[in-house]
Amino acid sequence: MENSKINRQVIVVYSQLVLPKTVNIKPHIEDLAYDFVERLKGKKEVEGVVLLGGLGVRNFLDKHSDVDIAVFVDYKECELKILPTWLPRFDFHVKLPKPVDDIEDIEFNVHQQILSAEREHEWDEGKKEAYSQGNVVYDQRGFLTKFLEEKLAYDEEQRRRRLIEIVGQFSWYGEINPHRQIERGFIHNAHDLLNQTGEMIVEVLFLFNRRYRPHKKWRLETSFRLPRIPRNYEAHMKEAMLVKDYTPADIERRIVAFETITAPLQEQLIADGDIPENSYEYACRHFWGRQILDEPFSESVIRNLLASRVNLSSNKLRWLEAYLNFRLVASLEELKSLLEYDSALRGILSEEEISQMTEILNDKE
Repeated sequence: MENSKINRQVIVVYSQLVLPKTVNIKPHIEDLAYDFVERLKGKKEVEGVVLLGGLGVRNFLDKHSDVDIAVFVDYKECELKILPTWLPRFDFHVKLPKPVDDIEDIEFNVHQQILSAEREHEWDEGKKEAYSQGNVVYDQRGFLTKFLEEKLAYDEEQRRRRLIEIVGQFSWYGEINPHRQIERGFIHNAHDLLNQTGEMIVEVLFLFNRRYRPHKKWRLETSFRLPRIPRNYEAHMKEAMLVKDYTPADIERRIVAFETITAPLQEQLIADGDIPENSYEYACRHFWGRQILDEPFSESVIRNLLASRVNLSSNKLRWLEAYLNFRLVASLEELKSLLEYDSALRGILSEEEISQMTEILNDKE
């Protein structure tokens, strides 16, 4: 990747494409922002101030950015909910001392909140991310910092559940269903499923790093900069996102590209103990309400047969399990009766296999 300056724009050369990139004007905006912060600090009702967005951890403002500042006021100072009249509009424009990158003014967004009331409000992921990446520049009594620590605490239980739910669907969105859509003649659906796979990967990476996801406009780029990501993740993701054609071959190319990300990621999550070996099955049993019993009778039969080293092929074991589920078999007595009299079962299993199974089942009683 090469960088060069042309007319105050940075030109990024990537894969033969020349794309303009805006420049960081934060150094020219900071004084104006802090001047406003000082005014806020002079108001007795203000408990604290947080710089968000480009004035926070991201440390980047360009000509398209807003200056995002959050001000928390004390409810007690606003008796009977009569708020101070100095509170400004949420959005207003401020003229710059001198033009910067062809702009003469910049929009201020002042996020106004009552600290005590926010304790009761549920914050969505986007808001949590914004404040987790913000910069507290004023905290009159230390209440705001403590509040944010509590509000932004990461929910480990919810993290694990979400990881299992998403990883459990990787193969369905990233391989199985795209192939099925090709056979149905719906190439566009296959591409759409793969687009969703990309979204799922990004969410998993933020969960993997215990980070809240930012606004969609920053999400993908931020994911490239996370501390823990698969090897060559950025290059593989850009290849996987690219739609070159509406053909089965292009679907296959994207499937392979996504798999280079999902396979090592899933392997690492299992190694870390974040997800079980089979996330899809675990989610079906514990999260999605698809199965109530921890171990249906059919599974216990197959488990016992495998433990007894029964001489049945994997295909016959799979067929037998499906048969038991379809017939709603609930006991060993019922199964032994079927082994003796059911023509469908006896048509699949040999006399020797039936005899061996019956012997094993008798031992289990």
